[in-house]
Amino acid sequence: MEAPPRLQPQSMGDLFDAAVRLYRTHFATFFGIVAVLLVPATILKLLALNSPGATSALELLQSTLLNNFGTGVLAITIGRLYLGQPVTIGAAYRQGARAIWRLLVASFALGLLAVGAMLPMLACIFALAFNTRNTGVLTVVAVALMIVPVAFLLTRYVFVTQAVVLEESGPVDALKRSWQLTRGSFWRIAAVVVAVSLLSALLTRIPVMLLSWTVVFFGLSDLLVAAQLGGMVISQVGLMLAMPIQLAIYTLLYYDVRVRHEGYDLELLGSQVAAQPLAEQPL
Repeated sequence: MEAPPRLQPQSMGDLFDAAVRLYRTHFATFFGIVAVLLVPATILKLLALNSPGATSALELLQSTLLNNFGTGVLAITIGRLYLGQPVTIGAAYRQGARAIWRLLVASFALGLLAVGAMLPMLACIFALAFNTRNTGVLTVVAVALMIVPVAFLLTRYVFVTQAVVLEESGPVDALKRSWQLTRGSFWRIAAVVVAVSLLSALLTRIPVMLLSWTVVFFGLSDLLVAAQLGGMVISQVGLMLAMPIQLAIYTLLYYDVRVRHEGYDLELLGSQVAAQPLAEQPL
């Protein structure tokens, strides 16, 4: 069993450094957790490459499982390893399975909030259909009305998964808990969310775009099918690499916020002392 970390407020640099160290130390475990879901999904998507309907259905299934079940299992594993507690992939999956319905309901509720927040954007798009004189302005406003609410919701509800699987919260309580934890640290957390989103895009989207541009730029039309297959595999491998580091950063940020605002370091120390045999407890 690893020694638990000395929990204390961390700068963004320290936070990312700690997440990368955890990621590197337990890379095989994290990669294996995501591979359990993504390897079968990749094989099925390759087999259904020429069937757009089947591909779309598989994309939806993968997204649902990965964004709920996969993130929950990763958060459980990262949380336990970060606090120096033993964990196995099987145990993490069993605990994640018990929380999957709470994760799905919380995700659905968050989706409804996102749709509601983007109603002004939809109004702008509707206006664009009947207004050809101010299309440029309306387009800029519509894009802003899409990005700003989504970024706000991503920031305020970034800890929903951690609240569900690490605190055993219900869906509504998890949303409230994340809102509470992000109060007073919005801009700092938003900066982390932006950085993590860019890192995720760098690992999952940029390589696929470079491959597509290479095929088009050099006129390699005979390799279009191979490029499609390669792009899908690269994207899936990128997800296997990106998801663990993304969850590691968010989970360590969750502990950092709790240390800053709730004295979680003292709470953890107290629980560890209480769990020791009397002869081992400090006088």
